[in-house]
Amino acid sequence: MMRKFLTVMLIMVFALSMSSLVFGAKKKSVVSLKEIYDLDSLTGMYFELFLKEYNLKMPKKIDLNFAQSRSEFQVLVNLTNINTNLGAVTVNGVIVISDDKITDKNRKDILKELMRITLMENKKKEKDIERIIDEFFKKKGIK
Repeated sequence: MMRKFLTVMLIMVFALSMSSLVFGAKKKSVVSLKEIYDLDSLTGMYFELFLKEYNLKMPKKIDLNFAQSRSEFQVLVNLTNINTNLGAVTVNGVIVISDDKITDKNRKDILKELMRITLMENKKKEKDIERIIDEFFKKKGIK
C-alpha cells in the first residue's frame, strides 16, 4: 500500500515539475544571426566566426528555452541524465538554458550547443562534431 502511494506521489511530482517547466520557461526561436547578437554580442560574434571558418549555414530556426530558475533547469537536467555543471543542454532539438538570459557562466555552453545543432543540421558525423567544437575553442582561446 505504501509503495503504491509513493509511486503515485512520484508521478504527481514529476507531472507538476514538467508542467512548470513547460509553462514557466521563456521560449524564443532564433532565425537569424542578428537575433543571436541581440541576445548576446559575444556569443553572436563567436558563432559568426564559427560559421565563416567552417563554411556552414546557420540552421533555419533554433529554438531556445530560458529556464526561469536554476531549479527548473535542474529538473530537466535530472530527467535527461546530463552533467549538472552545464549551463545549457539540447533536448529534442531545443537548447535549454540554465538562466533567464545569457550570462558569463552559461555563454560557453550555449555556444557549444549552437555549434552542435549547426553541425548536425549541416550533416556532420557525430564523431566529428565534438572534435570540430573542441578545435574551434582551442583556436580562439575560449575558456
